[in-house]
Amino acid sequence: MNKHMNRGLFPLLLAPLLTACVGTTGSGIVDFDAYASGPASASGAPGSAHSFVFESPYTGYTITLTTATLQIGAVYLDSAPCSGSSAVLPCVNQNAATVAQVNGGVSGAYGVQTSGVLLDALSPDPQPFVTGGSGILQQAQSAEVWLSSGAEVMAIDDLSDASPIAQVAGTAEKDGQAYPFTGTVTIGQNRLLPAANPALPGANPICDQRIVRPICLPKSPPVEPEPGVSLHVQVDPRGWFNNVDFSRLAGPPYQIPDDNNDVTGQNFFQGIESSSGVYTFRFETP
Repeated sequence: MNKHMNRGLFPLLLAPLLTACVGTTGSGIVDFDAYASGPASASGAPGSAHSFVFESPYTGYTITLTTATLQIGAVYLDSAPCSGSSAVLPCVNQNAATVAQVNGGVSGAYGVQTSGVLLDALSPDPQPFVTGGSGILQQAQSAEVWLSSGAEVMAIDDLSDASPIAQVAGTAEKDGQAYPFTGTVTIGQNRLLPAANPALPGANPICDQRIVRPICLPKSPPVEPEPGVSLHVQVDPRGWFNNVDFSRLAGPPYQIPDDNNDVTGQNFFQGIESSSGVYTFRFETP
């Protein structure tokens, strides 16, 4: 297992216990199944032709999404509360007080390392992660979502990886004007932030752009692993478009640029990486 997808879970676990079963394995360790879905107000089976209509309260656009996919590579739930610190955390924090994790596994005839789930965010149906998760009997207070290509777990820090992280298609309407649009998000050279200090060229590693954090978790109901429950990660694509002004796009056709140098492209990327209103977590009985 790649160390970048294997943080220190806790002293009793030096490697993730990723199994398909649900229950305890001793010492208070719990194995659980893990799923992701779009919002409950969406409809349609994963991968089928369906749409999701909503109005953005921030821009006034009525948006009809016909495609919204997201590649999640891993999920971590931590006991540390959200903090207001501006300090840049290491991408792989071996000292993180992790309560639960869902990360990469090995599958396929050639033992290819895979990770996470390619989520249809327009479907409310639970879609399973490639592997299950492991945790301890303790409440989590914050979370991280790692976005990777799903092909190799090394993609979290591979600057050359140009695999799609998110893909969208649909139509936005406002003031009688329709904007049929598409968009693809990759996280590579196009998302690399310049170093503020030339003496520290590695101060803004690409892996930091692939981690959504910290996501604050509610105290009630508690987000806590326990025997007989599954982790449900819900992704709401409406939040991706909070600051997207389609009138700024050249077209038709209208393409959301996959580039931080474009304001609309940057705003869309920041919507996907928003730590508020996009990602929610809960443990529930299957």
